[in-house]
Amino acid sequence: MPTNFADKSITNPSHPAEVTGIALSIWRGNKFNFAVLLSFWVYAIYRLGTLWHAYPDYNFGWLVPPLCLTLFWERWKCRPTANTILPARKTIALGVSLALTLFLGAIFLDVVPGWRFAGWLFALSVVGITMMVFYCLGGQIWVRHLSFPILFFLVAVPWPLRFEAPLIEHLSQINAITSTALSNLLGTPCMRHGSLIETGAGYVGVDDACSGIRSFQAAIMVAFFLGELFRFRLINRALLILGGIGLALACNVARTTYLVLTCDLHGLATVNLRHDPAGFAILGVTLVGLLAFAWLLSIQKRWKTNLPVSHSDLLVNAKTSPPEPLSNHREQHISVNLFSPDVTKVFLALMLWITAYELSMNIWFGSAEKSPTATLSWPFQFPLQNPSFSQIEIPDSIKTILSYDEGKQAEWRDDNGHFWQLYYFRWLPPNNRYRAMVSTSEARSHAPDLCLRNAGMILQTNLGTKIIARDDVRLRVTTEKFLDRGRTFYVLAGYWEPRLHPVLSNLEENPSTTLGLRMALRAILDADRGRSEKRVIKIGVWDMETDEQAETALEECIHHIIGR
Repeated sequence: MPTNFADKSITNPSHPAEVTGIALSIWRGNKFNFAVLLSFWVYAIYRLGTLWHAYPDYNFGWLVPPLCLTLFWERWKCRPTANTILPARKTIALGVSLALTLFLGAIFLDVVPGWRFAGWLFALSVVGITMMVFYCLGGQIWVRHLSFPILFFLVAVPWPLRFEAPLIEHLSQINAITSTALSNLLGTPCMRHGSLIETGAGYVGVDDACSGIRSFQAAIMVAFFLGELFRFRLINRALLILGGIGLALACNVARTTYLVLTCDLHGLATVNLRHDPAGFAILGVTLVGLLAFAWLLSIQKRWKTNLPVSHSDLLVNAKTSPPEPLSNHREQHISVNLFSPDVTKVFLALMLWITAYELSMNIWFGSAEKSPTATLSWPFQFPLQNPSFSQIEIPDSIKTILSYDEGKQAEWRDDNGHFWQLYYFRWLPPNNRYRAMVSTSEARSHAPDLCLRNAGMILQTNLGTKIIARDDVRLRVTTEKFLDRGRTFYVLAGYWEPRLHPVLSNLEENPSTTLGLRMALRAILDADRGRSEKRVIKIGVWDMETDEQAETALEECIHHIIGR
C-alpha cells in the first residue's frame, strides 16, 4: 500500500546515488500505484499511436513519451514543497468531465479513423487527468512546476488540417521556387510547375518537395525539448525554435536542389534511389544543428552567470530562485503521500472505465462486422476490349505511401483519340486498430484536386458528387475538371465500402468538426467503425469537348468496371 515519505528526505537530492535510492524506495512502496499510472499512459500512447502509425510525418511521435519522462524526472528531482489538496466537489466534477472527454475521444478515434480533432480531444483529456492528479498530490505549485513535461506530450498530436494543409502547400511552393532559382544559378536549367520542378530528364515530384515537412515538425519538437532540458529563458527558447524552423527549411531546400541536379545529371531512376537517404540526411543535419545551437546558447547562459552581479540582480534572483530544501528549515517535517489511497481509487475507477469501454465497443461492433452486408465484395474488371489498352506497373513510392493490398494502373486511347488513365486500389478488411487507421486514412484522404494542383494543373470546375449503383454495389463518385497548359483533364474519383452512407465524406477535403460528429454518430448507430474492405477507383480522360460528354464517358467506364 502507499508509503509516506518526508519532504526532507526526497526534496532536492544532491547526489545521483541519493536520487537512485529515492526512486527505488518510492517504487518499492508504491508498486501497485505506479503500475496503474503506467497502464493509463501506456493505453494513451497505444491509442494515439494509431495516428503516428498512419501519418508518416508524425512517426516521431513514438519518441515523445520517453522525452516527456526525461523532462518529468528532471523537474521531479527539484520539485517544490507540496501543498496537499483534499479533493473538492469542483475537482471531482472536473475529473468526471475529463473521464467523459477521454471516453468520447476514444470512441471518435475508433469510428472515424484519422480524425485529428479526436486525437486532440483524447490527448487533452489525458493531460488534464494527469495534471489533476498532481494537483491533488501537491497543489497548484506542483501543477505549475510539472506542467511543461506533461504538456510536452501534445507536440506529438497531429496538427489540425485547417492549419497544416495551407502550411504544407505554402512551404512546398516556397521550396520549389527557391530550389528552381538555385538550380538555375548552379547551371541546371529547370522550370517550376506548381510544386513540380521540370528538368531535361524529367520531373522532381511534389512528394520530394513536401517531405521536408517531417523535419520541420521534428525540429519544433526537439527545440521545445532542448529549451526545457537546458532550462533556457523564454527568449532563448524562442530563438531555438526559430533557429530550428529556419534550419529545417534551409536543409529541405538544399535537399530538393540536390534532387533536381541529380535528376538532370543521372535521370529519374537515380532520384528514386536517393530521395529517401537525402530526406534522412537533412533530418539528421537539422537535429545536429539544433544541438549545436542549444550548446552555444548554454555557453552564453553560463558566461552571463559568471558576470558580476548587481544588487538589483540579487533581488530578482531572490524572488525567482527555487525553494530551499526543507532540511534547511527548522522543525518542518511535513509528510506527503506521493500516491494516496484516494488517488489510487481514482485511477482504479479510470482503468475500470477504460476496460468497460473496450469490452463494450468490441461487443457492439464485433457482430456487425461479421454480417453478410459488411463482407460484401465484387469483381473488378479492366476495359480489355480496347486494342491500345496496356497495364502499367505502379511505382514503389505510391505503394509505400498508400499501403494498399491490391493495386492496378492502366492507360489506353479510345476510338476518338482521347487518352485515358486508370488507378484501382483495394484495402482488405483490417485485423487490428492500427491497420484500420492506415486503410481508412489512405482510402479517404487522397483526393485528386490537391495532387493535380501540386502538379501544376488548375481546378476549373467541380462537377459534383453522386452515388452510382449497379445491383448491390454503390460507389460515391466525384468528378472534377482541370486545365493543364491549355488542355482539359477530367478526373472521376470513386470510393466504395460495403456499407456506404451519404454522410460518409472526406474529412481530408472538408475537415469540419460538425461533419466529423455526424460521421461518428452515424458509425455508432450503424455499428460500423470502418473495419471493412475499401476500394478506390480514379479515372482520368483528356480533351473531352464538353462536361456532359466527359461525365457520361466516365460513368460508362465505371459501370463496366463494377459490372458482374
